[in-house]
Amino acid sequence: MDFQMIDKKMYKNLRTAVIGVGVMGKHHVRILSEISNLVGIYDLNESHSREVSKQFGTKSYDDLDSLLSEVDA
Repeated sequence: MDFQMIDKKMYKNLRTAVIGVGVMGKHHVRILSEISNLVGIYDLNESHSREVSKQFGTKSYDDLDSLLSEVDA
């Protein structure tokens, strides 16, 4: 899928999260931060989660339930 062709306006209000920010998760964070309202991320490795959140300008959650209560997808 060519992500440049996605109608970004359609997804901009969708509140999203990424759970697990390993190699593939970082790609999901990058893409979702461009096309949606990325609320935050969660990873079992809290220091890695904080590092990735700083890189992409989003919030790192230490509690999965807290994150899930704030998102649509």
